[in-house]
Amino acid sequence: MQLISINLAGATLARDEPSKQIECVRAVPQPIVSKSIFPNTKFILQRNIDNVAIGFETVKFNNGDKLVITHTGCESYIFDFQFETSRFSADVTNTKYWFARSIQLMRQTEKGIDPASAINRGIRALEHYASTNNHPSIGKEIG
Repeated sequence: MQLISINLAGATLARDEPSKQIECVRAVPQPIVSKSIFPNTKFILQRNIDNVAIGFETVKFNNGDKLVITHTGCESYIFDFQFETSRFSADVTNTKYWFARSIQLMRQTEKGIDPASAINRGIRALEHYASTNNHPSIGKEIG
């Protein structure tokens, strides 16, 4: 089973004192996956140490793949897409291959994500980065 993680983020809040509770300007996370498109979806809310709500949305696809979207962020929305799949196989150092598979998985998922415009911007950034780099780097912020 391969795990592919894609993080779509805006600006984040930096904190010096983790023990202090912070006030979020962002509302409580809401599901972004359409159950009419992907009916086998569950959404749960949890609170972190700062009492900030974090959403976890899990999609189980008919082909056996699984997607977990983690909703975080306080001053902006941050969505972390983690796909679990056994459909692909390549050396983990072949980043060109894995960028292409990441784009493929995101394209297959975008029809059931609201707002689609947010995920589409992330896909376009991945496509641009992968097309302009022969050896794209993992863990590097793009877009």
